[in-house]
Amino acid sequence: MVSTVILRRAKYSEAVAEGLDQRTLRMCAILLEDGEKYIRKAVDWTVRAVIKRHYALAFTWIVNQAESGLGAVGRSTLKLSAKKLNEADQKHFLTALE
Repeated sequence: MVSTVILRRAKYSEAVAEGLDQRTLRMCAILLEDGEKYIRKAVDWTVRAVIKRHYALAFTWIVNQAESGLGAVGRSTLKLSAKKLNEADQKHFLTALE
């Protein structure tokens, strides 16, 4: 997951950059339920970075993950990441999480 940071800093076309962020979010989905503190931090940091670059993509991913029936660890990690969403989208996310 860390290696995607270097790739995302490169000057790729928008389509390639969005594809990289999609792959990154797929990795985050796999690691979302990991209980290791530093893995959780890495997932949170990565999702926040995607929010900055591709807001709609990240928002859709966060809501889909929230609706997927995550355990306590995944829900907690998503809540941290969702703090970078705008207020209306945070409310939508919290509704999906319930």
